[in-house]
Amino acid sequence: MSCNFNMNSAVVNSEWSCSTELGVNSAIICSLFQNSELDLMEHICMRANVQANAASGVTVSEECKARFQELRLGRAHRFVVFKIDDAAQQVVVDKVGPRDAGFDELTASLPADDCRYAVYDHDFTVSESTAAGEGGEAARSKIFFVSWSPATADVRSKMVYASSNEGFKKELDGVQIDVQATEPSELTLDVLKDHTN
Repeated sequence: MSCNFNMNSAVVNSEWSCSTELGVNSAIICSLFQNSELDLMEHICMRANVQANAASGVTVSEECKARFQELRLGRAHRFVVFKIDDAAQQVVVDKVGPRDAGFDELTASLPADDCRYAVYDHDFTVSESTAAGEGGEAARSKIFFVSWSPATADVRSKMVYASSNEGFKKELDGVQIDVQATEPSELTLDVLKDHTN
């Protein structure tokens, strides 16, 4: 079941159809309605909020771009966690992990009941058969973009984060791998290693 973001329709049918009229990833947003018990008025209000968000856009603070560049170019941070402010107007920095921080510190920085974005600079090695040149193992790193959307998060929060996801990623030039997670088991070091093998 999916939903139709056609604001001319005042009726929610049992078989909704997905569209991308608003320029957002409506497949993600549509999936948010599958298990929710929303009445018609709340559903229409949330659709109006998504349309307004898509038209105006959630902006990205300059600090977000600066902290990301410090991570990417200067390797000054291990991770940066971002959130959308309470007014749902701007992506701002929530937490910065120092270079010596572990992956568990990133996961501990993600709330159990709200959405977040994060970038994580993952260091790993490849064997000499994979690495260019001789010498046994070669150091590598990949920057992961994490979309954290736990099942317990508010539906409106999930919608705002889902509709702002692609636009925010475009501001972070240099992200190499996307990971979407809704529970801790979907965001582990093993998951990251699977993407680098």
